[in-house]
Amino acid sequence: MKKYYLSICISICMIFIVTFLYLMLSKEDNDKIENEKIELQIGFETSIHILNLIKNKDYESLSEYIHPEKGVIFIPYTFIDYEENLVLKSVQIRDIDTDNSKYIWGFYGPSPRPIELTASEYFEQFVYDKDYLNAGQIAFNYSISQGNSMENTKDIFEDCIFVDFYDEGTQEYGNLDWTSLKIVMEKYDGEFKVVAIVHSSYTL
Repeated sequence: MKKYYLSICISICMIFIVTFLYLMLSKEDNDKIENEKIELQIGFETSIHILNLIKNKDYESLSEYIHPEKGVIFIPYTFIDYEENLVLKSVQIRDIDTDNSKYIWGFYGPSPRPIELTASEYFEQFVYDKDYLNAGQIAFNYSISQGNSMENTKDIFEDCIFVDFYDEGTQEYGNLDWTSLKIVMEKYDGEFKVVAIVHSSYTL
């Protein structure tokens, strides 16, 4: 009889322990999911703020959001290539308005013709070339369209988050004049910092 009761007590204790562990793990999972949601929301709001700074040409404030170590790489046509595309540091972003130097940012589409522009000119042609704050579609960690170029954002920045602002173009051109702008960010000292600004469009 004692063994019987002992067995029942052990079974009840095991059920209690398993239930307790399940509840604890469920709470941890829920907390993790909730924290991830908060992080994504902060990342999205940060990208909107950064886009506002770009639109308003507030380069001094924008410079505070550039990754202190990596700087920010500028991509005119989707594919990220550190050997071909230009990286600017925070101080260079801050001085865009007064910097008249011309830089090579990559190449126009599939042609061998280099994109040789000042930073201000590049921002006009390959950054805020459309009203992305009022973009028809916005995607989070997903590229709506990439044209003829290969998409490799997540391959280069494995721990990044990015927001894709997509302008669908016009029916007049069969929507081939679509463009998009991705704000790519990584965490640095607990804050989201920009590591890449990726422009995409249709190329022949």
